[in-house]
Amino acid sequence: MKENRFMISIVIPALNEEKRIGDVVKFCLSCKLVHEVIVIDDGSVDATFRLAQDAGAKVYFSSMLGKGVSMLDGLWKAQSEIVLYLDGDIYNFSQDLIELMVKPLAENTCDFVKGNFLRTAGRVTALTAKPLLKAFFPEISEIQQPLGGIIAARKDLLKNVNFETDYGVDIGLLIDVAQLGGRIEEVDIGSLDHDHQELSQLSQMSVQIVRVILDRASKYKKLDILHLKDSYEIQRIKIGRASCRE
Repeated sequence: MKENRFMISIVIPALNEEKRIGDVVKFCLSCKLVHEVIVIDDGSVDATFRLAQDAGAKVYFSSMLGKGVSMLDGLWKAQSEIVLYLDGDIYNFSQDLIELMVKPLAENTCDFVKGNFLRTAGRVTALTAKPLLKAFFPEISEIQQPLGGIIAARKDLLKNVNFETDYGVDIGLLIDVAQLGGRIEEVDIGSLDHDHQELSQLSQMSVQIVRVILDRASKYKKLDILHLKDSYEIQRIKIGRASCRE
């Protein structure tokens, strides 16, 4: 049996991902660092569960509907010290994606890794997440993919943060880790594609993300006019300096 301490568990929250889930699982299991692939089915009505299982994953139904719940369920089932979260609909990804994501953890240069990738979408990131991060959490506002679901961290850290139940989970984890003083690193994993979401889904995601950011701003005592003025001034100075350099 593979030695768990030096291996990783990959957790994939999945909802109706029969189109790509098999290929994603097989890709993960082809990496020698991977001890197990855990797929948490969030109530799929297609063949996601069966295809993931056929590809070699350990597959479970989520204890409650919601991406964040599925991620947390997977965390508690993971046997390895390092957990890597992937999406079940990704394609055109780099063959060394897994190695790139876990290398900073193995070398102890950071505590929390976010995958930074090129893609054509990102409307919710640009129009919702980043403006609010600049207002309330400017220290992490430069992260390119704050909403990205490709995340790696040690179990001990993840057990000390709050997993939101819905699509706000990724931004919530990022903010919590930053506020705990965790070392965050964004790793370039090249080009990556997801299936595009409908506008109605993006609208729902935006509402969930706004709720989480405002909740964290309140929790960490940043939801006040003086803080907003300070954040605005910091951004104004940054923009001014950038203009001068140009």
